[in-house]
Amino acid sequence: EIAETLGISEGASKSQLSRARGILKEQVIRMESINYGTYGG
Repeated sequence: EIAETLGISEGASKSQLSRARGILKEQVIRMESINYGTYGG
């Protein structure tokens, strides 16, 4: 459904989703490591 909406193949959509999840995960880990010292929790 996403691929159809974007006008791309299903494989390209899955690839982009996987890449986006990886980037998001890296950002969350980075934010957690920065905030860990700030809040002491």
